[in-house]
Amino acid sequence: MLGNVAHSEEMTMDEIKDIANFIKKSDGPNPGPHHTISLLGGEPTLHSNFKEIINYLLKDGFMIKLFSNGTFPRETADFLATVPVEAIAIILNINKKESYSPTQWANLQHNLTNLNKIIALGFTIFQVDFDYETVLDYIRKFDLKRDIRLGISMPIVGASNAYVTYPQYKLVAKRILKFADDSFKSDISFGFDCGFLLCMFTKKELGHLKMRNVNLNFVCDGAIDIGKDGRVWRCFPLYSLHNSKLNQFNTIVDLKEHYNKLLPVKVKGVSGSCGKCTHYKRGNCSGGCYGYEFQ
Repeated sequence: MLGNVAHSEEMTMDEIKDIANFIKKSDGPNPGPHHTISLLGGEPTLHSNFKEIINYLLKDGFMIKLFSNGTFPRETADFLATVPVEAIAIILNINKKESYSPTQWANLQHNLTNLNKIIALGFTIFQVDFDYETVLDYIRKFDLKRDIRLGISMPIVGASNAYVTYPQYKLVAKRILKFADDSFKSDISFGFDCGFLLCMFTKKELGHLKMRNVNLNFVCDGAIDIGKDGRVWRCFPLYSLHNSKLNQFNTIVDLKEHYNKLLPVKVKGVSGSCGKCTHYKRGNCSGGCYGYEFQ
């Protein structure tokens, strides 16, 4: 996590190298063609040593997932265009044209045009009548990757944010079904990130989504975030809870086991009674985010 912070609070190259070594150690001797690291923030491209970080990770054999708003300057785009396409994926969360300044909009159009082979789009649902048409329009217009990362907003512990409440989930599901139909017509697919509920869909609706090539996922094993000074936490909604230090652990598996033991068994979940659900007990659904458990 590089973050949108003052340069004095940026991760140093030594910290980046420590994280890279930790990931390599976690992957073991046979990680496949690449180790994988995700860079997010904030806006990672704002880091004063962004190019140096990318070059170091590439030289160290990493596959890079870069999460960005896509409005970075053209010189950054020109640099990213030199990265081998098999070594980087850029995931953009974008908005309608009117939400950008003229400079941001010009940069975004340039970047979508010149990096279209390595850009995939994503967006996060935080209201029932979410706008998916804009994302489909961008993909068709700029010939971007035809696969979308779909997230759903969750409560951030200790903060106030917009998120989907349990009574809204079935309404959101109806909108997702429409999204699936419209994206399928353009040969565009999407997949669920964490936080979705199995029970928000009927069996018939689940079958319909599968026939529309939607990658269904109702299970979350907890993304591990690493920040400045080796600070570690279990995913962004739990940013303020149970922080640890990277040097206390040997591998990512150790980290996940630590948080699995530390966090309580879900009783509430999104619905208020997810802990009683057969699908939750069998591990078919995670009952939504832990953020709901700590409300």
